[in-house]
Amino acid sequence: MRTLLLLLLANTTAVALPILTLPNSASVFAAAPNNTLLIPFSLTPDATNYVVINSVQGTVTRSPGEIYSILDILSNFVFNNAYALAPGGPAWTDTFTPNLVGTTAGAIGSIAFPASATPGPASGNLIIGYELFDLDPFVDSAAISLGNNTLTTLFTVNIEAPTSIPEPGTFAVMGLSLLVFCISRHSAARATSHRHAAQHPPESR
Repeated sequence: MRTLLLLLLANTTAVALPILTLPNSASVFAAAPNNTLLIPFSLTPDATNYVVINSVQGTVTRSPGEIYSILDILSNFVFNNAYALAPGGPAWTDTFTPNLVGTTAGAIGSIAFPASATPGPASGNLIIGYELFDLDPFVDSAAISLGNNTLTTLFTVNIEAPTSIPEPGTFAVMGLSLLVFCISRHSAARATSHRHAAQHPPESR
């Protein structure tokens, strides 16, 4: 009887935890060296509890010597706007913030790639720390914390090859070639003019 009672209690307290997805069919993003990549997201709310995002962590690894940290954007937005994701509502994405008209979190995080980043695919991992509450903790002082948990997801960043820029010496050679070409054209034009004048002397009046 005691075992049955514990089983019933466990079933009544079970919750459908939130789900994090990156809105890209293959979770593959493109980034350019010397640029910052903003990571989009979609967060499905919990079925019965409020969700408060309290941290965003992760890294992108191109090679053992190239590890780039993800800068937290979402949890800063959450606390700056006192925002808890309500249960049973629509998914929270980077372009839609329920109940906060005219505002947006913009992205879950960002990654800055230096100009020296090696082109090619890089592996990324994202870890979202969150806390569940029975009520909105930013509104109701009686809200009770139901514990902390994390959401994780993996993705890939394809770092593009930098656009090649001609060396300064290349511009000098191009300029010299252009100058020689102009001088040659000018000399040829003068020679043609002199031949024409010799062949057709002006008529005497």
